[in-house]
Amino acid sequence: MQIVVIKKNQMKKLLFLIPALLLLGCGNDPEVEPDEVGPLKIEIEGKAYHFFPEAVEAGVDENNISVFVHYATKKTDPAFPVGYGVGWSFSNGHFTEAVMSYIEDGENYGTYDFNPAETFSIKNYRFDPDTRKLSFDYEGKLHGKSHELKTNLGSITIKGSIDLDNIPQKSLQSDKSYATFHAGNFSFYGCKRIMESTSEATSHHLFSNDGYRLMFIFDRPFPQYGATLPLTYEFDAQSTGNRISFFQFTGTPYSSDVKIVIKPEDWKEYPCSGSFTIEEITEDRIKGTFSMDIQDGDKVIHKTEDGEFLFRSKSTSM
Repeated sequence: MQIVVIKKNQMKKLLFLIPALLLLGCGNDPEVEPDEVGPLKIEIEGKAYHFFPEAVEAGVDENNISVFVHYATKKTDPAFPVGYGVGWSFSNGHFTEAVMSYIEDGENYGTYDFNPAETFSIKNYRFDPDTRKLSFDYEGKLHGKSHELKTNLGSITIKGSIDLDNIPQKSLQSDKSYATFHAGNFSFYGCKRIMESTSEATSHHLFSNDGYRLMFIFDRPFPQYGATLPLTYEFDAQSTGNRISFFQFTGTPYSSDVKIVIKPEDWKEYPCSGSFTIEEITEDRIKGTFSMDIQDGDKVIHKTEDGEFLFRSKSTSM
């Protein structure tokens, strides 16, 4: 087996991809005896790579799950291998991200920042919280990551299945904020978050995996809302503070390995009106419900009465 040494600056890039897990793998095209072929298989550009369960690192932390497969050809391979690997992240059963460090071309790949489900799919997802058994099928394209938010950096196709038992409970240091609602045949679940704060307001941007974004604006820090709960605020398209806005990504998709940047010209805003209720406040979280109408021009396209949100005081996923 050929051993490849990753340079220091390459290592920093790999560690950035999924903070919850070590993003490392091992070796080039595997040369293994038939009795050494592991039960896990990943197809990369049509080529099959086999893995043993020892090569898988996974964890459950509240509503978040992360899985990363290191490259290993034998059960006796070291626990800290070198090279490439593939990782997936989920929140409440919703796919949020897939990444890959690929040693054959020295590049890092990932799903699109704002609409990962456009070119990558997760099917047959099952997770039992009692036994912590996880299984899912995956297939799609991962795209070259860029510091400059460039597009068309090449892509790579992978597919396969994951079936794991007794995933350990561990701290993933991942953001557990989310917002969700249902409106007829349309559903939104956003958990990938950017939080922006000024002296006048705090904004929470929640991104779904199919190209939508909810923005919540609070006009004061969490503790300053006081202890008298619940608190209800009404808003419309002209409101400035304490409101909710809804957007759809319309720009050219890309995959970045820097902090996600929201470019206003890449998003279409839909006017919203409704109300939200703060039901719980602590020093580090705010939780509540919301209902609203989402319009396109003069037409209401989505109407929801069952919205929920939970925001932590600090975003750790970006």
